[in-house]
Amino acid sequence: HPAFEPRIAALYREHFRPSPTQPRPHLMLALNVFCSAQHSRAEAMARAADLTYLRFLSQRDGEIRFCSPEEAMGHRFSPEEAAFVRSVSGARAAGTPEAVRAQLLDFARRFGADELMAVCNTYHAEERLGSLTLLADGMALAA
Repeated sequence: HPAFEPRIAALYREHFRPSPTQPRPHLMLALNVFCSAQHSRAEAMARAADLTYLRFLSQRDGEIRFCSPEEAMGHRFSPEEAAFVRSVSGARAAGTPEAVRAQLLDFARRFGADELMAVCNTYHAEERLGSLTLLADGMALAA
């Protein structure tokens, strides 16, 4: 989301109104996560997700087709597409398990998050499972 910044979390806390079921504010961040043993592969998965998202936003025929990392490598983003991708890529973590762990902990710290939710929309199901497995293993180091 283009407005993905800590001041939104501060506004939420400032304007929070307690209720019987929610006496305190609770902030959960949902982030795109692309984790691989090789940083370059994580970036390729993220690039494919970027192209898929652009397709979703600009769909003309009603069909949304996931983009593979291989296909995304051959795509040349227009200056407008590249600017848009930069504007929305702040809500993701991509890289090796150690890098992703550091990025996620930084998100949690900057936003004061109580909880993180990882989303990994990848073309290859086995890469999604592998990414989330590496993420789980990497985050276990933080426990």
